[in-house]
Amino acid sequence: GRERRRGEFLVRGGREVADALRSAGFRTLSSRHLSNLNASVVRVEVRAGSTMDADIAFARRIAGTDDAEPNYVFRLSGAATSFAVLASAPAQTTATTDGGVRVGVVDTGADGQAPTLRDRIAAARGFGGPYTARAHGTYVAQILARENVRVEVADVFQADAQGAPVATAESIARGIDWLAARRIPVVNVSITGPNSGVLSAVVARAIERGTVVVAAAGNDGPAAPPVYPAAFANVVGVTAMAVMVVVAW
Repeated sequence: GRERRRGEFLVRGGREVADALRSAGFRTLSSRHLSNLNASVVRVEVRAGSTMDADIAFARRIAGTDDAEPNYVFRLSGAATSFAVLASAPAQTTATTDGGVRVGVVDTGADGQAPTLRDRIAAARGFGGPYTARAHGTYVAQILARENVRVEVADVFQADAQGAPVATAESIARGIDWLAARRIPVVNVSITGPNSGVLSAVVARAIERGTVVVAAAGNDGPAAPPVYPAAFANVVGVTAMAVMVVVAW
């Protein structure tokens, strides 16, 4: 339940943090500015001959911050069929619709040509890699579209070595930050995973600025441990349960 990307970790801070890490011998893989959070997330490579835990502790001392952690991996809940890539995926965006409530979807990409979604996706962008429409994100967007809302989709997933979609704490944080910066009033996150300080900071800032964040609370039953981002403070956690009724004749 606490998967992480091999050989890399995240540090939250500005350019001076990235410069300090490079001066100490670290290789930075990327630096992404989160405009809504007004901070950057630096993705750092674990040094040869070292371990992730040792390098995170060293990076914290160098950068003068506790905001360093593994780049945690998050997965979708649901049947394997919901992972399928849809051939008719839009490249980046589809037609914009006028009127209606705007709702953000942080998920896989959604297929703008699917039934009920034509002219309902106002904006779409990939954060884990190229924007890729899959069944899961399409189903979520279709549920929202039935309520006559405009959907804006942040695709935060990429395929792992087995071809299954995975998202990282960094890509989810970037997707939420993008939607919050666009002043989307409600953001739905149908993703579960471990606690992440980077993700927590982005979610807290989005809520502070007026965005309602709704997240899946998991499908593993009442005895399951907390999952995130649903377990963060002030996030609306949503779950479902199936009820079997047995009638004796």
